[in-house]
Amino acid sequence: EGRNLYREKEYARAFEKFHEAAALGYPDAMFYTGVCYTNGNGVEKSPEKAFRMFRSAANGKNIPAMHNLANCYMQGIGTKANKTQALRWYTAAADSGYLRSMSMLAKSYEEGILTDKDSDKATMWYKLAAEKEEPYAMYKVARLHEHEDSVAGKKGKALRNSQAITLFTHAAKLRNVQAQMKLAELYGNGRYVKKN
Repeated sequence: EGRNLYREKEYARAFEKFHEAAALGYPDAMFYTGVCYTNGNGVEKSPEKAFRMFRSAANGKNIPAMHNLANCYMQGIGTKANKTQALRWYTAAADSGYLRSMSMLAKSYEEGILTDKDSDKATMWYKLAAEKEEPYAMYKVARLHEHEDSVAGKKGKALRNSQAITLFTHAAKLRNVQAQMKLAELYGNGRYVKKN
């Protein structure tokens, strides 16, 4: 009932329902109570209370709450920033199939945001997210195919080109701007595809 009220933008009533259910120990309700505290919907904004709700919900195995808790730890929202805890909770959510966490982990390993750089782990997480059609991950995996093409030579080149184009095209259809720009460049230069 609270979710319907929230969708209808009846935030005060939605918050009441979420808060009541959260007090009874329901992790989903704890998550939505945290969202209300985060955005100030139906209640005064409180990063500290949002953090506590996300932590309780995450401990109750609510996957979106794990991701939001990781965000809190990463950005120091409602708590002190803690890269170790951020990495722990992004990993827990990603291991449960949460796409946004998979992409965040991939980026973190690629750029060394939460831990040391690790290109193998970055590639693994990008590929897992791309398999689930996460647009940015698809773009990154397509770029990996391009890089492989430049270092591997002719062996398997046609397959890598085909895979890159397929991923760029699919990511572009899902409104990934980088993939759209890359496709325009490839068609403009006639690379992998006939010049258009």
